[in-house]
Amino acid sequence: LLTLNPGVKEVGIFDTFKQVCETGIPDQSERHYVHEQFDGWFYQSTVKLGDGVATTTTDMTTMKQGELEIRRLKDEIAQQATDKYQMLFNSIDQGFCIIEVLFDEQDQPTDYRFTETNQAFLRQTGLQNALGKRCGS
Repeated sequence: LLTLNPGVKEVGIFDTFKQVCETGIPDQSERHYVHEQFDGWFYQSTVKLGDGVATTTTDMTTMKQGELEIRRLKDEIAQQATDKYQMLFNSIDQGFCIIEVLFDEQDQPTDYRFTETNQAFLRQTGLQNALGKRCGS
């Protein structure tokens, strides 16, 4: 095994085989394997068999690539929505801010902090660098 596929030692597959063989506890793992002639994602199930192990390996590269593409698209769409929000937020003429209400130990509101402000808000209030500041400061 180590002669034909030396990468199994580097990525921990060989250690998994040893552990399953020694403990008898089956293992199921998902790995990205880029060694020898392989470059893909694999799901591997390993069980003890006699004084060795038996393993089944499923190539899940296509499924994993689809999953990664969905994540990438989700992140891209979220970024586009954020960019649109920021553009609108910064271009409106109305002063706008978002605040975080701060509470004391008795859960009573005691102050608030500016978490977002637009330029119109700063112009209209005369506040400078309000972001992150408390109203009481």
